Amino acid sequence: MAIGLLAQTWELGASPSIGKESIMPTVDMSRVTEILEVARTILRHNRDHDLVQRVFVLQGYVQLSRMHPDRNYDDFIGRALDELTAQVHSYLHGETAEMNRQYVLPIPGLKLSQSI
Repeated sequence: MAIGLLAQTWELGASPSIGKESIMPTVDMSRVTEILEVARTILRHNRDHDLVQRVFVLQGYVQLSRMHPDRNYDDFIGRALDELTAQVHSYLHGETAEMNRQYVLPIPGLKLSQSI
């Protein structure tokens, strides 16, 4: 699936950027690096096929932009970054909700005093 997206991008061609100013602002590569690091950390602990695919797609577009600096892949990188960021946030939100749920569960045999 991810390879198909990258191949389709190559066939369609990223927009040439020679002699033109980009309409979209340049992608913040520090943000790309940061979200990739967080996603890799998640993947070290959990196997998530969708997350792996999104990481692969984003890395692929970044590599294409480095291999072909005469083309502008900002739109593709931006979309892939947004999708990966949404998935990472969703995962982290789920983890936080699970942690909160665990802290709310009563401990068997523990009687809490009404006067605090």
